[in-house]
Amino acid sequence: MIGVIGVASEERVSCGVPGRHGGNMDTNLIGKGATLYLPVFQEGGLFALGDLHAVMADGEVCVTGCEIQGEVTVKV
Repeated sequence: MIGVIGVASEERVSCGVPGRHGGNMDTNLIGKGATLYLPVFQEGGLFALGDLHAVMADGEVCVTGCEIQGEVTVKV
């Protein structure tokens, strides 16, 4: 699972805050074969992702997940 995925926003926001830019989404819906649409607010989009989890329920309720090192393949 990718915990944080998004683009640069129009204003400064923490990556821990979900919003229109993406951010800390922590959802099992974003996995192999998923399609995610994000608006582009800045020239070039400034896309980033990270905070990989080996196992976790939707929504990091207890602010914990099994953090792992990993590799993600995306098509932009």
